[in-house]
Amino acid sequence: SGLSCTSIAARRDLRVVFHATTTASTPQILVNFNGDEGSNYVARTANNGAADADSGATVAIIAQCTGTVTADVSLWMSITNLTANRKMEHSEMSHDGSNTVAPTRCTTDGHWNNTTAQITRIDVRSGGAATFSGGTRLTVYGKKD
Repeated sequence: SGLSCTSIAARRDLRVVFHATTTASTPQILVNFNGDEGSNYVARTANNGAADADSGATVAIIAQCTGTVTADVSLWMSITNLTANRKMEHSEMSHDGSNTVAPTRCTTDGHWNNTTAQITRIDVRSGGAATFSGGTRLTVYGKKD
């Protein structure tokens, strides 16, 4: 399951806000740009302040929180969107806990290895066995150049 935001006006800075209720206790969110699902992404992720992990070349920016309950997940991503540069991103993800379990969080820093176009489309989908329930939303904000 997933959402797309298409026809994004070319902007130098983008802010992505994503929220969903997931059906898995360890949600994985995959983010692609301009429909590119090739191995053109790399990311470094840390969960709850633990040691970080390098994804190596992969088919999406992958954000994943190690959780313990099926609950809401939110992702906030900031992207530097310059045509001639790799598209650098920094994101924070929070996976809700319960009344007695604190939310988990992960931080991801990565890039899309494209130096010829600005991002004009963003696709967010679930990885692994998780699906997103009703009420899922994706919002993209751009700073006018």
